This record gives sequence, C-alpha cells and structure tokens, in this order.
Amino acid sequence: MSPAVPVTIITGALGSGKSTLLTYILTQNHGYHIAVIENEFADEIGIESLIVKNALGGKAVNGFYELSNGCMCCTVRDELVATVEKLMKQRDRFDYILIETSGLADPGPIAANFWTDEGSSIYLDGIITVVDAAHIEQQLIECCETERQLAYADVILLNKMDLTIKDENIKEKISIVNNTAVIIPTTHSLVDLNKILNIHTLSLIKPISADCENHVHDDHTRSIVITIDKPVNLTKFSSWIGSLLWDSPQYKILRGKGIITAIDNKKYIFQSVYEQFDIIPLNDEAVNPLNDEAVNPLNNEAYESRIILIGNNLDSKLLQQELNTINERSQV
Repeated sequence: MSPAVPVTIITGALGSGKSTLLTYILTQNHGYHIAVIENEFADEIGIESLIVKNALGGKAVNGFYELSNGCMCCTVRDELVATVEKLMKQRDRFDYILIETSGLADPGPIAANFWTDEGSSIYLDGIITVVDAAHIEQQLIECCETERQLAYADVILLNKMDLTIKDENIKEKISIVNNTAVIIPTTHSLVDLNKILNIHTLSLIKPISADCENHVHDDHTRSIVITIDKPVNLTKFSSWIGSLLWDSPQYKILRGKGIITAIDNKKYIFQSVYEQFDIIPLNDEAVNPLNDEAVNPLNNEAYESRIILIGNNLDSKLLQQELNTINERSQV
C-alpha cells in the first residue's frame, strides 16, 4: 500500500506572494513530485498561466498541466474534493499535493476536507499563510479574511520584508491573532522548503506561550490561552470542546491547539481545524521539524495542561471557568 500523500494549503491575501512561492517551490530540487491545485473563486491568474509565463514548460495531460519536472497543475473553481478524487486516480505520478487558495478564501472549510481518519490516502500536513509585511496592518483592519488566514496558519511567511522596517511591531500584531504559528520573515517568498513542506504540524506542536491576549471578548479574531493544573478527563474534555465547536451560538472557534495531561498521567495533543478536532498521544521523543528541537511544551508542573483557542467572541475567563468546573466534577 502506498504511503499517504501529504497536503499543504497555501493561503494569503491577494498580492502577498502566494504565486511567487509556488513558482519558487516548483523550480527547486526538493525531490517531490508535486500536484498543484489552485482553488479560485474568480477569474484570477491560474496556475497554467503562471507556468507558461515563467516558461517552465509542460503539456496538458488528462485535464492537468504536466510540467517538465514531473509536477502536475490544475485550476478548480467549484468542487475541490472532486478534483482531488480525480487526481488520486493518477496517484503514481505524484507524492505531494499543494493547494493555493484564492486571496479571499477562508482556509478553514478547505482544510476540513483533508482532516481524515487514520488509514486515509491523504492527510493535511500544514497550512502556510503568506503575509504582505508592508500592508498587513491595514489588511487586518479592513479585511476579516486576513484574520482568518492568520488564525488557521501553522507557519506564517512574513513576506516582502524588504519593503518595511516594522518587523517586531508586525510580529506582535500577528501573535495577537495566532500565538502558536511559526513566523518566518522572507523576501520574494524565498524560504527553506524544509520549514514548510512535510512538517507534520497536526502531529507536532510548538511550545504554547501564555504571553498572548488573554482577556478578549470581541468580534475580532484573537488567541486565548486556558490552563489546567489537574489531570484532565479526556472524555469530559472532548464533550466540552465538541459543544464549543458544534453547538455554541456565542463562540466561533477557528483553530485550537494544546497539550493535555490526562488522568492516566500521559500527555496528549489536542488540535482542531474548523469544526473537526482530534486528541492523540504525544510521542515523548517527538521532534519539531521547524526548529529541530525536542518538543517540551509545558516545562513546568507535572499536571499542567495548556490549550490555545483562536477565534471570535472568545471570553477567556468564562471558558476557563467552564473547563475548571467540568474537570473538577470529573475528579470526584
């Protein structure tokens, strides 16, 4: 049986540098045979035009555009899942899938298509958000899609750094929205591909800092951190987080990440994307491929758990109280 194919989603505002990043990836000697899907909602420049424009060479094959280096490209403006299913019929021609979203897209529903059970032929490797460093502050004010693209990100490429000098100020504003994403400053979307491809960000998690906006209750996308100093009943926690994702009229949770110490004294990774979540055992020997350091997200009390929720209308004090109450009842 062939190994599952990793899927990386590249998102970001119009003009941020997504297509430049794709062109860069497709011209590098990374060893992958990549299938690229451009998920567009309007008559924007498609990947075929991009390839022709950059003279990479290729030909139309079975509804896709095959490059001379073995990569395959297509544009889809309607049913993404159908396109992927069609693509998987040619599984022997590629070993990686890249999806570039429209600049106005909410990546959450797209990512949810690839949140699959163990044993599936594909899996979501990570979400990369490309940011125009020169205009991100204005976009955060004017465009709610920008907040969502940041919220879902595992890695944020802070692009066009040659056009701005406000590095730390921008990072601080981004961290208010998403405190867990790895931020990589870039120019012309040039980045070490080992930091954005095959990084397994739904299995590995960077340390979660408590230094984020922790008393927010408004309609902007923000990060909050909730900590628990007692072992957690995973069944109770799953029920609680499920009710927040599926049934809550008050909260809109876009992304969740965390490390949980359960009543069996073992640690687990909690991850959520859109309305789907997973809780899996933490491998004590796991290595974070983004910085090649051992994962040690807690580094303090043995029983402390810490989760971060990213979304809208989040009341950190109330959510903390809810979880404390549920967990205290489970201790009785």
